Amino acid sequence: MSKPQQLPSGAWRIRWTNVEGKRQSDTFATFDLARTALRNREVETDQERERRERLGTGALTIAEAGEHFLTNRKPDANNTERRFKERGASHRRNFDRHIKPHVGDVKLYDVTPAVMRRLLELVASTKTARPGEKNADGRTLSSSTVRSVKSTLSQIMKSFDIVVQVVLSPSLKQKRRRSRPKALQSIEEVRALLEACRDPWFKVAAALAIHAGMRLGEIASLRWRHIGDTTITIETSWEGPLKARYEDDEDAARIAPLSPELAAILEAWREVTNGGADDRVVLVGGKRALVEHKDDMASKTRSACKRASVTPLTFHALRATYATLVADAGLPVSKLSALLGHADVKTTAIYIRPESSHAALDPRAMLGLRADDATVN
Repeated sequence: MSKPQQLPSGAWRIRWTNVEGKRQSDTFATFDLARTALRNREVETDQERERRERLGTGALTIAEAGEHFLTNRKPDANNTERRFKERGASHRRNFDRHIKPHVGDVKLYDVTPAVMRRLLELVASTKTARPGEKNADGRTLSSSTVRSVKSTLSQIMKSFDIVVQVVLSPSLKQKRRRSRPKALQSIEEVRALLEACRDPWFKVAAALAIHAGMRLGEIASLRWRHIGDTTITIETSWEGPLKARYEDDEDAARIAPLSPELAAILEAWREVTNGGADDRVVLVGGKRALVEHKDDMASKTRSACKRASVTPLTFHALRATYATLVADAGLPVSKLSALLGHADVKTTAIYIRPESSHAALDPRAMLGLRADDATVN
């Protein structure tokens, strides 16, 4: 073990070789402080070298470590199968889109807080746009996406027994408040949009989202036997079980309303497709699953919105249209939550318009006073 050396200034300098074989130094005010620090540095270096030798992963890059982590993930008792798959998809998305392109060539043991901070800054400055949308305002990725990327990289590092602590800036720590989603504002706009749908299969999918509040995966898995006289039974989503699960009945289906307008659209579509009871309601070209066109659904929706001269929307916003208009009609939030399949009523509440200017137009806001009762003496 080397010893601290006193400098002409009176300070004490220590030198040691790090795990990469590079010489490093530091200075301290007293000999005792310098000697203690030198011992700690050398012990830490020996422990790090032993860990690298034990794991045999010193030469791994983040790209290699990430693939190993994603391939070898295993569920635990705290996760349902669906939640495990959702987190896996999120990790894969973060890794492929952000981590691998920016720091994939960095060696696993070269990841420092500074490296992670640079990565998160790059992610935070990344411009984003949905399919078919022009990001004219220069919108960047949300703070929740940045935190998700940090979580994925931390999980990759943790799987190799490496922990790197990074303090996020206040702007990235702050969770963005959920705003009410964009939606069509009236039944007239709904009809205009449906008339503007060029592809018949897309019109049917859009009608199911607008009139029944169904998600894309639920529409993709819907079969003709699920269509009743006045209701639609939603049993599964394309990925498997429904998104909202009930503790007392995991196999519980959800029931959606079948409006006369939607029933007419489905009846005309069934005559065209000659669909049997077990056939899927919406198939692209008569054979391809709807989810195979998931990436361009937003583009088709925005094109239809443009032709109908209404606010540009994503496909999921059509489901928000159902929620918004039904909430405006006075349906209690508890019932709306059940129709949408939300596990938490707070999620449903974002569809309720709180503006007093809108509420003032509701006839139920008027007290039943006669004009002659309103005189003031």
